[in-house]
Amino acid sequence: MNLDWLISSALPPALAGLGLASSLYLFLTLKREMRRLEHRGSPAAGGQSPDWDDLRKAIAQLGSDVAAVATRLEREAVPPPPSASMNLSRRTQVLRMYRRGERPDQIASSLRIPLNEVELLLKVQQTPLG
Repeated sequence: MNLDWLISSALPPALAGLGLASSLYLFLTLKREMRRLEHRGSPAAGGQSPDWDDLRKAIAQLGSDVAAVATRLEREAVPPPPSASMNLSRRTQVLRMYRRGERPDQIASSLRIPLNEVELLLKVQQTPLG
């Protein structure tokens, strides 16, 4: 009976206290380690470690490399690919729609091609040969 009382009423608070104490220990250990690392790398503590200097140099070098690549890309910019050209099936569609009585602006919007291409195709089609 005495053991049951110990397990049911004293063990949970004891475990909670043990967990709290271990969490507090880990927190304080982490804070001490962070303070030590900050002190070691701070300029007021006698200078920066060589690792920080190397890191700053590498970041500066990367910045200049990125700027050089951006400049080169601006100079060598590739023009965007041309829009879909008027292939044979589109020409056929344009002519069929025009023969059905649709206006060139309607044809251009429904086929998603520039109006000037539709007008040019219709002019070329109506030009007599020879």
